[in-house]
Amino acid sequence: MVANYDRGNFSEAERLIKEHGGNPEDPYRISYLRFQTEIYLKKGMAEPARAILESMDTPQARADLIRLGFAN
Repeated sequence: MVANYDRGNFSEAERLIKEHGGNPEDPYRISYLRFQTEIYLKKGMAEPARAILESMDTPQARADLIRLGFAN
């Protein structure tokens, strides 16, 4: 998954994420959401990334919102 992302193969990375981490009941949900956020940011899609971070409601997500300039 990461290798596909690093090579810029976003569609393959997104397919793998959906297959292996997209279930909201999955214990790796936070990792999935963070990775999905990075894909959106890499594609220049700030609003979907912001929406994901805001929905996570974790200290790390809050720190990411501040770091990216979406919150104070």
